[in-house]
Amino acid sequence: TPTIVDSLPDIDESDWNNSWWSDGTAKPGLMECKLAIIELFKERSALPPPPREWLHEYTPRSNKFMQHEKLLQQYHVRRRYKLCKEVAALVQCVKNAIAEGNITALGSQDGYMISDFLAQALLVYSESPPRPSTHHLKACRSEDNDDYHSNQLVDDISEKDVISPYYACIEVFHILNELNLDIHPSHYAFAIRAACHEYRWEEAADLFLAQIGGIASDDDDQDNSRYRYNRSNLLAPGGFVPIDPTLGWDQPLQLGLYAVARNERSKMTLGRESAVGVSNPSKIVFETALRMCMMSPSNKENYVLAAGAALGRAGLWSDCLDFATSQENVISYGPSIAAAAMLACIESSRPIEALHAYEFFRSGNQETASEWQWAGGSMTAAKSTCRDLALNAMGGIYRGGCGDDARRFLCEIIDEDSPLSRNALLGVMRSFEYDGLWEASIDLLHAFVHSVYLPSIPKWRFVRDTMGLSSDYTETEAVLSKQEREELLAEMLTSTMRACNRSGHFGLAILQCNILDSTYFNKDAFPSKEDCITSTILSQGLIKNRSVFECYSHSLRKLGCGRITELLTRKLSQDWNSIKDRNPRLDTKYMRISDSWCSAMIAMNRI
Repeated sequence: TPTIVDSLPDIDESDWNNSWWSDGTAKPGLMECKLAIIELFKERSALPPPPREWLHEYTPRSNKFMQHEKLLQQYHVRRRYKLCKEVAALVQCVKNAIAEGNITALGSQDGYMISDFLAQALLVYSESPPRPSTHHLKACRSEDNDDYHSNQLVDDISEKDVISPYYACIEVFHILNELNLDIHPSHYAFAIRAACHEYRWEEAADLFLAQIGGIASDDDDQDNSRYRYNRSNLLAPGGFVPIDPTLGWDQPLQLGLYAVARNERSKMTLGRESAVGVSNPSKIVFETALRMCMMSPSNKENYVLAAGAALGRAGLWSDCLDFATSQENVISYGPSIAAAAMLACIESSRPIEALHAYEFFRSGNQETASEWQWAGGSMTAAKSTCRDLALNAMGGIYRGGCGDDARRFLCEIIDEDSPLSRNALLGVMRSFEYDGLWEASIDLLHAFVHSVYLPSIPKWRFVRDTMGLSSDYTETEAVLSKQEREELLAEMLTSTMRACNRSGHFGLAILQCNILDSTYFNKDAFPSKEDCITSTILSQGLIKNRSVFECYSHSLRKLGCGRITELLTRKLSQDWNSIKDRNPRLDTKYMRISDSWCSAMIAMNRI
């Protein structure tokens, strides 16, 4: 996430305003358009990727409204509005050139170049944050969503600087149809994401369902009729289209199913009925996943998992659990539905319910126990995914009580040489932290260092995400990049330091950080003689990680070294001033040993 600023600085628009395409009246050639989009993409490459929050998920997050407000107050949002407007002007120039006959798609090379150009335009539209509109506010009111207030956050952005990314995507679809060019699955994915950014759940769902032979919507909104389209001509791709089975919150599969889930939730909220009767979101989403299996049966597990994740992101975890635990559905969808139900709970921040689902499917209490035996039969296929999700859920139960089970599961995975996701490993660490098992946390931290962080080929098999367990596993997936290993080490160290602090071992927390940094992470660093205490601490590479620094400063304050914490905070960054407010007040009980710890820090570095 980029640095948050208090106000949006002015943008130097002189270069763009003087561009030949800015007024949308030019009639260029194809090569000119290609060079122009390359120039605009240089601006896009300088921007951070759009955040997950722009999809308006129902997943509970801490102070969601404030997070959304901060995102909209960042400098790059205004840049995205301007970039979207410039690309729309360039596309209008292409329309003018087509009308004049300057651009045609008669040759295969020209057709390819036009299709590629329009795909790049769709990508920019899909990454553009919309200005809250009447459609947006209506959706927010009907769903009682905190984002209803977000219309106040971008009032300083002129209306003329903002276009509807969704409408812009539909305009591109019309151009492709006019030139008799194919609308590819990637084009649909970009338009679906743009529609989700604008709360247009029905339109987003229609775009996705059109690719697999069905439209869920049964009534047409007459508003904005200029942009309403003939679905049979514009949306139909000419048959069933195989959907890319790659899993991930920003991948076409999960984006499409998420749009379907949100559309069904919207119908439930408004008391409407779908084409198949009273809206049953889980049934519709899972049936959509099953329909995709007609074209790609081998990817059934991915489709079912994506359906569970989509329902969880839409806040429909309870409906998903009811559907998944039905005897009929267990038989129809197979073992993957257990992992899908757990994933829905985790995506909705319901870890306790996820563990209950795990125990339900593992215990064999359901009526179909003969087909769901955990140690054998078809259920074995889902065992590793469900166990990994269970570890992830254990790390989200703040009241504790899962440390021993987490340790047992982890030992099983290592003994079986099964793959493990980073979220599951962090779940084990956090369960130790919440149970106060600081010794076990230290042991696991050092085991990770010697088994994963230091070896070029890890002794433990890793996947980057739980979703990776559902695909064909390859050894290359087990090798984390250097940056990924460093990030994981910092997160595990943070959890270990918190576990030590919870048990009152504040000095031990600092010592663990110093040992790891000087021995493994930052071997060559050495502090300057000047201002020795703070320099010794700041010479550690791990201390630059914000979460590690928060734990470190917590320990320092508890040891009576609050003055050093203030100096460190000021030296690291002014943007970290908020850390001071989240740390405990200075405890006079520990004041008498503060001088000893100041000297001990220097001694630690020498050792």
